[in-house]
Amino acid sequence: MYEVFAAAPKDGPKRYRIDCYTTHMTGNGEPIELLKLFPWSAKKMIELQKDQEELFNRFRGLGVKLEFTNPPKGLGKYVPVFGRNHLKNSGVGERVFYVRGFNDDGLTAGSVDFAVKFTGEAAARLKAGFESIDTDEGNSDYEVEIDQQTRLIVDRGVPGQSMIYDILLENMQQSLSSIKGMSALVPDGRGAKALAAAQTRGSSVEVFVSPAIQSNPAHPFSFGNMLWMAEKANYFNMQRNGVSFPVFRNQIRGAHGKCWIFDGKTAIFGTHNASEKGVKAGTCEAAIITTNQKIIQGLQNVFSQTKLESYPDIKGVI
Repeated sequence: MYEVFAAAPKDGPKRYRIDCYTTHMTGNGEPIELLKLFPWSAKKMIELQKDQEELFNRFRGLGVKLEFTNPPKGLGKYVPVFGRNHLKNSGVGERVFYVRGFNDDGLTAGSVDFAVKFTGEAAARLKAGFESIDTDEGNSDYEVEIDQQTRLIVDRGVPGQSMIYDILLENMQQSLSSIKGMSALVPDGRGAKALAAAQTRGSSVEVFVSPAIQSNPAHPFSFGNMLWMAEKANYFNMQRNGVSFPVFRNQIRGAHGKCWIFDGKTAIFGTHNASEKGVKAGTCEAAIITTNQKIIQGLQNVFSQTKLESYPDIKGVI
């Protein structure tokens, strides 16, 4: 991202919004403030914070306005994973806007992911739609019409409230022929039940996720270990409730993209992992809902490539 901003015109305004999760976590996904409490790691954490500030000052030296959102309060800084701003997008003026799910980091680089590029009036509407997060009053989730085929949906990050998740559930429940889903995590809660019900009534269900998450004893407080426990809980609840649907694990790399295609006619993509636990944690999310067949075909191609990576032996029958 530094190289992107360095290549931009010097006289143009440059703005970079970063969730404070970044400033409170190590590259291994461990809480910095928590590790500062231990003598054997405190010095390293202080040095890490200095390195972070040096990097941020390099951005400021390019004329980039840095904005850090959602600073954790009280005990939250020791477990800074709740109430996060999970948005990811990029805009160039009023002309180009990328809706994406990938992060600006090396941790998830190389995972299956994608961005959808919008131009012209659609880009301008998306830019305005995302900026409404700052300008609109209240905590209500909202939607913005981009064109006749496409809408932007934004979750404000209120715990237990998610317009995006509600729309995903509605489409799962109404699917007639097929559901293709991709997420960093296996769907849980009502989403898992809705997918199982769709499978039972004859809809073809395929959910693509990352390789099985492994625990990391060397970093006991890491976010990765939290995800490992969450996924174990997901599978336990599925087995307890007799819920099942086909899950494809990519054998080569992680699946960080977030996308769902229903009956080949409607696609929902963005930042939401279709996780009910995430809804309860209160993350701010964004998603595009579209019936634009050009976009849907591009997303279908992402699924096809991911399936080949997950099960290369079926290459001859696809």
